[in-house]
Amino acid sequence: MRIVWLLLAGLTIGQAGGQAFSGKPASGRYALILADPPVAERYHSPEEIRSPEAADYRRQLEKAQETLRAELGRRGIRVTGATQILTNAVYVEAARSREAELRSLKGVRSVVPMGRVRRME
Repeated sequence: MRIVWLLLAGLTIGQAGGQAFSGKPASGRYALILADPPVAERYHSPEEIRSPEAADYRRQLEKAQETLRAELGRRGIRVTGATQILTNAVYVEAARSREAELRSLKGVRSVVPMGRVRRME
């Protein structure tokens, strides 16, 4: 679990591109960590991750994410992105009052509030 938290922090910083992570939860931005393990948890080396088997598994994860994305869309929750390699997660924007609803979705293992980013001067 510690690795997931570190990866999410890294992804948040990496997506910020020249912005600083403040460590405070951003209002309404969440990472939905899904139950199935990410590709890198099953295929460890760079060669294995690029293998046809890993590509097939990634497509399987993407298909499951599409099912979740459709459900989120029906509920009016905006999806902002998704990952499969280092984390199997879907990123969303939703009101804080909907956290429990996000946790109850099929296939969601945990809901992680995303940190704020601010432009560095």
